[in-house]
Amino acid sequence: MSFGFTTSRSRKGFTLVEVMVVIVIMGFLAVIATPILFGIIEKSREKVDLLKFYYLRDALNRALLEDGDALTKTTTVKKKNDEQMNTLTTTLSNGLSSNRGATLFVIELHNGLSINVQNSHNQANNAHNISEIIGTSGTWYNALNEAGFEGVADIIAGRITGNYKKDTDTYTSVSWNDHNNNDAQWWRTAPKKPMFIS
Repeated sequence: MSFGFTTSRSRKGFTLVEVMVVIVIMGFLAVIATPILFGIIEKSREKVDLLKFYYLRDALNRALLEDGDALTKTTTVKKKNDEQMNTLTTTLSNGLSSNRGATLFVIELHNGLSINVQNSHNQANNAHNISEIIGTSGTWYNALNEAGFEGVADIIAGRITGNYKKDTDTYTSVSWNDHNNNDAQWWRTAPKKPMFIS
């Protein structure tokens, strides 16, 4: 009677070479796929931000449709008489019929600085500026909030009257010195709720 022993080698696991090949392939995919993936994510964020402007336009259009007197019976930041209100309404009409449109507010962006919301800017369309029509309550104010621009109306009101504060429920202001302009002190004011995600 003989007993035969057979030596069978069963493979349980990976060899070092196989593991290294997998790591090289994964590294190669990461180098190629990661920038593509992040590019797609950033483009998606930019599209979401662009949609916010469409929401704002729709909210303002709806405000005009739902409240036919929104242009003439608004509570402006500064008290206006009938003649001044007619001038503001005419400015809006002229702006809407021009190629440049009317300026409701300005968003200023600079590298290394926080976002800045203003009622006007020297490089903006100031000829058709209607920022005063936003007011501190009512149709235009509500339209901005509805579109996700909370705090913008409060910033505009503060800038027009010169009474913007460092910190409120809806916005914050940060002072900074413009070293290119004799160290003039300015304020960068932004809503507390971020307006954009990109």
